[in-house]
Amino acid sequence: DTRPSSSGNAMPPAGPRANSDHLVEEQRDLREALRSSEQQSVGYLPRVRSWRLNGCQVDTMTTLAASKHLRPVAAAVEKAGCKLMPAWANGALMLVPTTWEQAMEEQWQPKFFHILVRDEDLQSLQ
Repeated sequence: DTRPSSSGNAMPPAGPRANSDHLVEEQRDLREALRSSEQQSVGYLPRVRSWRLNGCQVDTMTTLAASKHLRPVAAAVEKAGCKLMPAWANGALMLVPTTWEQAMEEQWQPKFFHILVRDEDLQSLQ
């Protein structure tokens, strides 16, 4: 049995080496996504804000992430190889392509009531 990988290539059957090969491929894909994200921002650094929603419920961010008004913003985040609500973000909504390493570098500890957004995308939230 072969399974397609994220790059569309067939992967060999599962086995001790298959897990290692799969991890190497995932890491390569992540590096490519990060490079793509960094290249897109060269020469242009948008202003990014961390908003805190007061009275935020646990499902608020999930509802916002699925909003039709945020589809273009969400698509840009995903195209950069990032997630809207990565596990490391503790439920925060990431409307800017961001990695865990970037958050740690900024000493930012996201919580479920945070939204990371570029100024130019604020209109989409209103």
